[in-house]
Amino acid sequence: MAKNYEVEVKSLLGTAERAKKLKHDLLKHVKGVKLLSQEKQLNHYFNPPADLATFAKEVASVLPDERRTEFEELVNDSRKISVRTRQSNTGVLLVLKISVGDDTSDNGVRRVEFEQKVSMSLDELDKVLISAGCRINEPS
Repeated sequence: MAKNYEVEVKSLLGTAERAKKLKHDLLKHVKGVKLLSQEKQLNHYFNPPADLATFAKEVASVLPDERRTEFEELVNDSRKISVRTRQSNTGVLLVLKISVGDDTSDNGVRRVEFEQKVSMSLDELDKVLISAGCRINEPS
């Protein structure tokens, strides 16, 4: 029985030519590869707030009722969090990567991810995060 695997490739290739070369090389070297979906994203990154309890309470108010408790528990039990907003083909999302171990929220092994689509614009969601104590993470 053949096994199927899904691999999500996220890349910042810079040019259409580089993307075309990557697709060509994948098709040439891996049998049965097919593109299932493609989207463009705009991500805004934030430094997490010092007061996670206040953050959890304020941000939970913009989430659907069925996700609020999960969100608050994850944030309140976290050691470190990474916060971002995302606008994609599917809408606007709140994205958190939450470290539940001693490693980092960026790429730790013991990490939980929380993603939730919200019914507001990217700018409106960014303002909620800022009012909840987050600061925009400016590239250095």
